[in-house]
Amino acid sequence: MKSKRNCEQCKTPYQPTRSDQKFCDATCRWNFWRKKEDGKNKEESKQDKTLAGISKPEQKEEPEEKNLLASLRNVPVSGKPQTETKQEQTEVTTQIKTEPEKTVESKPAEQKLSIETKEYREAKEKRDKIAEYHQKALQLLETCNKRVEETQQALAQIPKVLTKNNFRKWGVDAEDLFGDEIEELAFERDLKQNKLQENLRTTVEARTKINAEISKAAAALKEAEQRLKSIKQYEEPKPKLSEILYGIISKKQPEEKKVVKKSEPIPETKTDLNLNEKETANALHVDNTFAEEPDISNPKIASSVQIRNMSFGSFPFKGNWRDFLGEPQLKFHLGIHGKPGWGKSTLCVQFADYLAKNFGEVMYISGEEGFSKTVRDKLVNNGINNPHLYFANIRSYEEIKTEIGNAYHFIFIDSLDVLKINVEMLRDLKAWYPQSSFITVSQSTKDGKMRGTNDLMHENDITVAVNKPGIATTTKNRFGKIGLEFNIFDTMEATQQKTEKKTTVPKPIKFNERPDKLL
Repeated sequence: MKSKRNCEQCKTPYQPTRSDQKFCDATCRWNFWRKKEDGKNKEESKQDKTLAGISKPEQKEEPEEKNLLASLRNVPVSGKPQTETKQEQTEVTTQIKTEPEKTVESKPAEQKLSIETKEYREAKEKRDKIAEYHQKALQLLETCNKRVEETQQALAQIPKVLTKNNFRKWGVDAEDLFGDEIEELAFERDLKQNKLQENLRTTVEARTKINAEISKAAAALKEAEQRLKSIKQYEEPKPKLSEILYGIISKKQPEEKKVVKKSEPIPETKTDLNLNEKETANALHVDNTFAEEPDISNPKIASSVQIRNMSFGSFPFKGNWRDFLGEPQLKFHLGIHGKPGWGKSTLCVQFADYLAKNFGEVMYISGEEGFSKTVRDKLVNNGINNPHLYFANIRSYEEIKTEIGNAYHFIFIDSLDVLKINVEMLRDLKAWYPQSSFITVSQSTKDGKMRGTNDLMHENDITVAVNKPGIATTTKNRFGKIGLEFNIFDTMEATQQKTEKKTTVPKPIKFNERPDKLL
């Protein structure tokens, strides 16, 4: 009996039929030949490039630059960046939006930073209240005019009713023909007419009163506008610190000169000062003014008032995710660490599904499990079937940059330890995908800390530790509280219960039952 061999392509053992047989079947032989030919073609192309003088190392093309944040869903428009410079697009909204370097100072820009006087604010509030009252009175007048018109049309449409007197004039006995029906119709007609006339009268009276109020409000509004124009709007600017110091020193200097003139000659013993004392004495007469004023046009500098008036976009999380993580900025970094089998990946899959359902496109790099049964079971157990959630079977840092394009708002990396990504590589990936938020997974040490250097911890805006089976806890959060817990497996069970309720089969109807039981 011939011994078995291993196929050179798929490495599986097989029973050969010939002495020179190398492959288990024709498919493996064809795949091996095609792989060999592809390798030859690559070597030939490299040789051609070196012969042509193009033997430079291949540079990785950067992802296509486009505004990903503009395509986010369910995010307030104020948070989405407008079309700005390339530098501002890469830094998203985390940096301060400032004007270009060459800006012309204008009076309106200065007035925004000025403070209105108390008298002006009170007069302005009074003016606004009068204007609001005047507007409401105009709306009431319009309503009254409509009601008067409708009532007049209803009165015109009331039909005329013949009475008994009309029939008697014609020599006809109306009682024999109609009985009391004519009197009832006349009574109903008169009742409806009287009611409409009463409504018309009250509406006209109300309209007269409203017209009087409108004229009063218009006069008061005009007076308030004139008073507002006569009041000083902004307070006087406070003197700068340099001006105050200069004023104090300039006042002191003449007094010191006068004292020196009137004073008696100083004895020689007192004039023998040390070098240090002379320096301190001369320092008192140095002009203590600032050499320069604050540069307002510098885009790298902003006052506290400007920063308070800036708007930064954030993700409006809801429910458990808002309670757990708060409202992160449009480009955030969440770091998750924990021990194996305690729910790190399950938490990431749940969070990825939430982001894909509500906000944008999500890429989940499954470097630890790849395309496996465990990943599929996580999707099934958590009820995930989302067209905006993608998975990638990637095993290296270089492969991320070559295979993942700039088309995903959120990038999950599971995990940094398996893919051997350090802090420098992580920073490079953030620069490579400048508009994407990152969610990274790391292993924990024996004492429950994130594996790696402290620099990796500083890179995170939010840090979540899974130090108990199924329990995630926030240990760092720039957008919310720390120490909050999230039950991973309870969320999974709740999702399973929902899917079970949706997929319950209705009870079949028995045809021999009574109809009243079926209803």
